[in-house]
Amino acid sequence: MAARLIESSNRSTSMLYGTVSNERQRQHFQHPDGPLDFGRIPSAEAACVVIDDTHVSRHQLRVEEVSDNRVRIENNGRSTVFFRDGSRLEPQSADHRSLPVHLTVGHSVIELSFAPLNVNSARASATFAVDHYDDVVFLTLGDSTLDFPFPMAIGYRQLTNFATYTERYKELLRLAENLIAFVGSAMLASLTPERLRELNHKLSRPALEYWKGGISPGNWLDLCIHATLQMSEQPENALTKQFIDLKSHKETKGSLGETFRMLVRAKNDFKHDRGPSVESECQQGCIAIGELLNRVFDALSFLKSHTLYLVQDVNPHRRGNLADVMLLKCMGGNPGFLTEQRVLPPTIRRGDLYLQISSSEFVTLYPFLTTRISEQSRSREFNFIDRLDFEGKASDGARRCVAGLKSYERGSMDTDEDVGAEMLELFAE
Repeated sequence: MAARLIESSNRSTSMLYGTVSNERQRQHFQHPDGPLDFGRIPSAEAACVVIDDTHVSRHQLRVEEVSDNRVRIENNGRSTVFFRDGSRLEPQSADHRSLPVHLTVGHSVIELSFAPLNVNSARASATFAVDHYDDVVFLTLGDSTLDFPFPMAIGYRQLTNFATYTERYKELLRLAENLIAFVGSAMLASLTPERLRELNHKLSRPALEYWKGGISPGNWLDLCIHATLQMSEQPENALTKQFIDLKSHKETKGSLGETFRMLVRAKNDFKHDRGPSVESECQQGCIAIGELLNRVFDALSFLKSHTLYLVQDVNPHRRGNLADVMLLKCMGGNPGFLTEQRVLPPTIRRGDLYLQISSSEFVTLYPFLTTRISEQSRSREFNFIDRLDFEGKASDGARRCVAGLKSYERGSMDTDEDVGAEMLELFAE
């Protein structure tokens, strides 16, 4: 099972269609526009078709449309590419070809052609639809995710990397958990420190206890509910008003609260071996989760108007209370972010993430959402707080907290004492 993201519009355009075939794999795919990579591992730069062939390089090919019915094929690997007409494409070289193209690399055959696509979607946001071709479900990356913050969009981008229904079902549940964590983190970050302390006293247990030993999707949902109720008492800006309108604290049919609860239940069932297990069950499960994710993205479509920025540099003016600020626009599933320069108050912090509320108003997401260079992947990754570990006693004034940060991209863990210290301060008793 896989999904298709379609941009909502009325248009008729060409779609790159193809298959990858070898002894262990026969995969059908579609791709609407932009570069498409082929290799043994996922690409961090473009949509990717993963090839299960040890004779193919990790990043073997990049294909991109250059004109009507023509593509540029770039061989970035160590294996020679052979075409049906007897010609070849040597490593570290490129060529332009007219479609259809039939090529062999390693022990795999790749076929490419253009198939017509008629898009006529009434939905205003990303659509998570299911496609079948010869009983194989494939994923097509659309460009509607370009409008969503990167931590939300990256999950769709990675779904192409999973060949079985079981693997994809598990990844869909991870995407669902990440979405709930993103909403919860953004809601908490939207509250002032004073409002956070008020929230802390209204919870059934201290807020820090939610993360102790690892936070569950159910705990994230509980934080979303209480944060919504706290915002409702005194909406502070346009973003908090939109979070209130989500009504995540409601359980009425079709509400985001109901959808989140259904996703949490599916995640818990799978974790405790009560969910789908065999391929046929996971196939149906993927369809059900995809429909729930449709609802989530529809409800969160307002986040497309609140750009996520990473502050790269801040240069205060010598006179006046302003600074030249260099920003990375962290929108869409491609980490090749655009750069913007703004004149903003110098209080904005270098290295922090911000959601834009209006042309001159931003809300910091620290410490709930952060970004750093991962020691494992050696690339920038976006993280949310997944756990808090404590040392010492609060009564002695020597309590120490270390935050465990989980990556949206890979689900890997890292630790940060500064984030832990900030959480202690924000939720001080």
